[in-house]
Amino acid sequence: MSSSRNGDVVKVTLLPEELRTPEDCYDLRNEMIAASSDCRAVLINFENVTFMSSVGLLSFLGLRRAVAEQDVRIIFYNLSDDLCAMLTLCRLISDSPHAKAPFETADNETAAVALAS
Repeated sequence: MSSSRNGDVVKVTLLPEELRTPEDCYDLRNEMIAASSDCRAVLINFENVTFMSSVGLLSFLGLRRAVAEQDVRIIFYNLSDDLCAMLTLCRLISDSPHAKAPFETADNETAAVALAS
């Protein structure tokens, strides 16, 4: 992953095409947790990701747990249709503004930054 910080907003770009192996996914989780210290929002760019296993899902849930007490918003963007459908089915994101989900979504980086503001 690569990350950058602008004030209290962290932008993470996921580099691997597949989030599949436990080792890679747990390393990713640890990197995201380290990058998110003292921030109010983590924006995660999925533009390179075409596949995510259940272990990949656990990486993001681990991040969610790690920042829950600080009330950090986690916003996914540039999700493929397949990943969006899977995350919606698992109720990790919602396609309804009235349903609560652990993660938020935006279509692109500009929309994610606006949502985080």
